[in-house]
Amino acid sequence: MDDAGRWPLQVCRYVARFDRQEYWLAHEELEEHWQGDRRDPYKGMIQLAAAFVHIERSNWRGARRLLSTALDYLSEAPAQFEGFDIEALRHRTAAVLGCVTRLADGEADRFDDSLTFQMSPLFAGRIADGIVRDVALPYRVRRYDEGYRPVSGPSSADDDRHTSSSGGDRSASRPEDSR
Repeated sequence: MDDAGRWPLQVCRYVARFDRQEYWLAHEELEEHWQGDRRDPYKGMIQLAAAFVHIERSNWRGARRLLSTALDYLSEAPAQFEGFDIEALRHRTAAVLGCVTRLADGEADRFDDSLTFQMSPLFAGRIADGIVRDVALPYRVRRYDEGYRPVSGPSSADDDRHTSSSGGDRSASRPEDSR
């Protein structure tokens, strides 16, 4: 049984995509819902998903910034919000922020993968299998995952915000961010 009819579809898809570690797509799903409904806890959850994209790319400073802002938004929310256990989400976000801060400050050399978590246990709804379909990521997102890094120039200004080692290596031994 699923509660997809009880909860907004984008919220259910966010949870499903977050659980599948499809963080960029989770961010996109919830951002669509948040755009029309300016609730701060949702913005915090959007930034949490975006932070995990930065974590996957070993962009510790970008992840720290997003996690800090996500925690600010979540701290203003009630302990329970539209089916989400915000209190538990705050604790998990704070733990991830602690690890990422140590990485950004050079005090750790690897991300603690045990801090990666599933969103569904923090959500009251049950998510039906198949609520999300596999999609091809846009080229701009895929090329980062394949190790592409822009050289320079005005056409790549957006892309210059992200710098990380290629592949899935989450070690801190990588070139410093350009910002």
